[in-house]
Amino acid sequence: MGSMSRVEASQIGRPAPPVRILGRMRRLPLLALVLVFAGCESDDITPSPIPANALAGAANARAQPQPLSADERGTRLDQLLAVVEGKPLTMRMMIRRLGIDPADVDDPDNQEEIQKETKSWAKEQLYEKAAERIGLRLQAARVDAFVEERIEQKLEQAAEELGRPVTREEFLRTEGLTWAEFREQQRGLLMRRLYIQKILTGIGSGTRPQIDMAVSPAEVRRIYGQHREMFDEKAGARLAQFRVPYDKYEDGERDFLEIEELTTRDATRLVADFKAGMDAAKIAEKYELGEEGAGWAAARKDQFMSQAPDPQLTSWLLDPARQKGDTQTLPLPTGIQVIGVLETRKARRVPFEEAYQSIVDQLTFAKQAQLEATSLIDLLSKGRVVWPESLADELVVEAREVLAKIQELDHLRGARLR
Repeated sequence: MGSMSRVEASQIGRPAPPVRILGRMRRLPLLALVLVFAGCESDDITPSPIPANALAGAANARAQPQPLSADERGTRLDQLLAVVEGKPLTMRMMIRRLGIDPADVDDPDNQEEIQKETKSWAKEQLYEKAAERIGLRLQAARVDAFVEERIEQKLEQAAEELGRPVTREEFLRTEGLTWAEFREQQRGLLMRRLYIQKILTGIGSGTRPQIDMAVSPAEVRRIYGQHREMFDEKAGARLAQFRVPYDKYEDGERDFLEIEELTTRDATRLVADFKAGMDAAKIAEKYELGEEGAGWAAARKDQFMSQAPDPQLTSWLLDPARQKGDTQTLPLPTGIQVIGVLETRKARRVPFEEAYQSIVDQLTFAKQAQLEATSLIDLLSKGRVVWPESLADELVVEAREVLAKIQELDHLRGARLR
């Protein structure tokens, strides 16, 4: 969430930023708000024994920082974040890349996003320069074709999110990007992909590929035979979660008991709507729970949960009697959380024919990930090409972690990845 609301933004005379359709939607991990299991096996909602002054403390904890002045904001946006192969990256460039409102730069969520994207940008520059050094050039027509493919993918995702068609103009506007900026971002991604592909297939005449991407059927059979249980589908459930917050009912006059009563009332009605089969997004809209990932979340078609943060909740999830429409309600310091079952799945043994492509995909991905990690470490070892040095260190650490994780996977440990 940004550091200022849309109402606050309008109050200081600047237009509120558009709501981004996709961007990097900050979806909360499913059940991320479940810290302690309430232990209730029924769907009844019991008001939580929270002291009346808890709301005041929560309100103070939610207090947003004051917006920066125009001069302070200008200085902040001109901050140099990184220099890679002689190319600078400023905060102003980064917030354009991410589509972040300048007033929200210091929001903790945005800061985390900026740090991640800075590393991604640094990798793009490293690969692009490396590609130039081996003579790899991109024709405008190839870039244009790739960009068109990418924008169509984005529009399809946006349409799925909103349940209606989305034009490229609307998408770019909500992302805070011009067409030229979007094209440049995708060109960097394409260059990175082509460089890795070039390494895979061999660089230059007479140069052998660094990794053999072919996957032997015998190796697939060996992995399946030795690690068959890895590919079994575990019993689980797809879940939706909704948080009905106390502060929704604050008006400056109600006491806490009144607020809790209203929260409980709506949570009870929400449970009834879920049991009646109402769509999760419709429920969120009806009870004004905000964007997905903030006050509610719903698992996608292949996101089945087999283990929860608390053993009691795991037992509830895996109960053989569990079925679509079942719910749990949990009291939280900030409101009431409702967990609902969208779909259940029984455990089953996946046959070799079904597991085959999955194993091939895992081996292929591991080979590419290993190549990217080793090539990145190699690029970073060729002198001071990245500033600050701490950024270079982070990139090396991440690359080494990737290599370590590949070796930790039992079924890949003995595989031919070179």
